[in-house]
Amino acid sequence: MNNIGGMFKGIVLMGGLFSHFFLHAQTLTSELESLQESSKVFVRGDVSFYSSNEVTQSQGANQLMEAVLNVDYKTSAGKLYLKLSGHQDLSSSQQKTQMNNTSFGLSLNPIKLSESVLLIQKFYGYLPTNEDSRKLESFQTAAGGSSLFYYSHPLASFYYRFNAKKNSHQFSQNSSAEFNISHSVDNLLGAEITRGKWTLNLDTQYLTAWNYNNRLKATYLLAQTLSYQASSAVTLSLGHYHQSEAFKANGTENNFKLFDVRTSYIYAGISIRN
Repeated sequence: MNNIGGMFKGIVLMGGLFSHFFLHAQTLTSELESLQESSKVFVRGDVSFYSSNEVTQSQGANQLMEAVLNVDYKTSAGKLYLKLSGHQDLSSSQQKTQMNNTSFGLSLNPIKLSESVLLIQKFYGYLPTNEDSRKLESFQTAAGGSSLFYYSHPLASFYYRFNAKKNSHQFSQNSSAEFNISHSVDNLLGAEITRGKWTLNLDTQYLTAWNYNNRLKATYLLAQTLSYQASSAVTLSLGHYHQSEAFKANGTENNFKLFDVRTSYIYAGISIRN
């Protein structure tokens, strides 16, 4: 896999399944690969398993399995995409299975700013296919856009993404009488090192969100992902991430931790593409 097509085997941070960020490997890699594919249709399937020592309501470790199907259609302007996904909560006795909110959008063709720098712009939306977000948060839809800058160097690659999203809810408060998130902006900064079939990604994200009462909440996420290109169609990934509020309860002391034995997640995944 070439340097540009092989970048971002790490992470993309999305609206979480548990009202926080959720991690999914290799979405950015697929984005560039599908834009460069000669075929009109690009399909990729992912299965990932996540585990944490964080205690859930069932008094067990927080464990989750997620399956994702990405379907991309190439156009002269870029690619149209549809992402269908679902998850199963393995930490509860019922092991509830749900669809995630479905995402769709348009990724424009990369703009070459220089010999080493690319810009990729994306516009996207979400459909309310997750049962909990519809019933508990009255989620209706969301729309947003992002700009991704990628710098390629023989020793390592670096990338920065700015993303903004606006949510729409039927009610300003959820079923627990807490205000829903109205809009958010986030900044993702990362580095990638590739040696042969192995790739290491180091990523950090800082998200600022405002609820319908105009209260601000800042959250960060730190992640490390090691990927192995088993074949042209199969990639295996193993990683860790930790997400938490950016400040402690007093609002002034920072709360940054690289690892927390209770709340850090360890995950493993496999990605298969056509």
